[in-house]
Amino acid sequence: MQLQFKHFLANEAAGVSVEYALLIGLIGMTVIPGSLLLSSKITNQFNSITTALNKIGNPGSGFMPVR
Repeated sequence: MQLQFKHFLANEAAGVSVEYALLIGLIGMTVIPGSLLLSSKITNQFNSITTALNKIGNPGSGFMPVR
């Protein structure tokens, strides 16, 4: 087992795979917060659309539905 680990460390492909793992980790650390921020903005936009559509259906809102 130790011999296999020493071969893994000596192999250049092991270094490249560690670099790729670090790169994927850094990308994940930026994508996840960005998607959380974007999802809250999208939710707020849909809520404002829902509010506007509900006002159209309410006769006392001042909006007249188009037929």
